[in-house]
Amino acid sequence: MGIANSRLHTLVESLSLEKLETGLTREEAEKIWEEADKNHDGTLDENEAKDLLKDLNLSAIHKLKTALEDLEVHLQSEQVLKDWMKECQNTEGKITKEDLIKVLMTGHAVDSIPKVLLEGFHSIEKKRKSKEEDEAVVDEKKEEEKEEEPNKKKVKSD
Repeated sequence: MGIANSRLHTLVESLSLEKLETGLTREEAEKIWEEADKNHDGTLDENEAKDLLKDLNLSAIHKLKTALEDLEVHLQSEQVLKDWMKECQNTEGKITKEDLIKVLMTGHAVDSIPKVLLEGFHSIEKKRKSKEEDEAVVDEKKEEEKEEEPNKKKVKSD
């Protein structure tokens, strides 16, 4: 059972991304606990913890989506265009091929805000790839063990 319409969900949604990142006050954390510990036994069972984590993550994702929408509006603004034109060191109001190539080669083609986001996405992607590689190693070991099983049975029967 999800908790999308619960008081816990409402509490989590009210937290800012900054709060989630830097930490809550004791009072805020206590409120979250009171709502997350549904049976009030003083511990979170697996389902309660799963529901809390789901709400925290969905809230963060929702806030990030909203922030990305705001960022998209910002990146389409006239000010960003003016700043980018200035970065190309062009005073004539036009960008030459060489101006553009220079900017693209220096990594200044993307505004600083998306760069930070890209760094975060790259970090997530690296973790995902590492996890996939670890899982592949585990799968290979399982396959090797399966292949060795008939040999072990043969040795025991001899």
